Amino acid sequence: MELLYKNPTWQETIKNKENLAECVTSLRVQSLPIAALKATARGASHQINVFEFYRRSFYITSSPFQQSIIHPISNLIVVKFNMAIAYHDDGIRRNIVSHLMRAQALYEEILSLMHTYGIRGHMLLIMAIGNNLGHIHSHLLNFQQTREALYWVRQLAIACEQHVSSIPYHEFSFFYKTVVIFNGNDLNAAPAA
Repeated sequence: MELLYKNPTWQETIKNKENLAECVTSLRVQSLPIAALKATARGASHQINVFEFYRRSFYITSSPFQQSIIHPISNLIVVKFNMAIAYHDDGIRRNIVSHLMRAQALYEEILSLMHTYGIRGHMLLIMAIGNNLGHIHSHLLNFQQTREALYWVRQLAIACEQHVSSIPYHEFSFFYKTVVIFNGNDLNAAPAA
């Protein structure tokens, strides 16, 4: 499956001001902290991770009028993201690689659904997915994929910063810290002895 951040259509969406404006004016996807998930320092077992795990679930807010125009896939996307968060958290806490892989697959399915059905908007959700994919790749020491995710989240953050964004400041600052602190150049395997 082609990763979305490598897809030229999505890269154009980030750069195109009209598309970004569509993203901003679309239905609001809001995050909600999950009380049962306790924050850990960038992952479990004191492992260094480039990305901090974004541990928030999502829900869609809309007026009764907007309810009639919500794309039916939007609800599925939100449910899949919340499932991915559960697998992701369990995979980190209990060190179960298969749960991390399931979370990764769900995140990628969401991006594929959004692309396939032409669903625009949900920039916060897209940034959260990019961040959490990066977190999984960093946790599994997939250096190239971690660099790619870092680049993608950085491009999204730049696009949101340059244009009016519907992402609340406290949410945006979460992602911005990652892209400012890490540049990806230090993500190399140790040389062979």
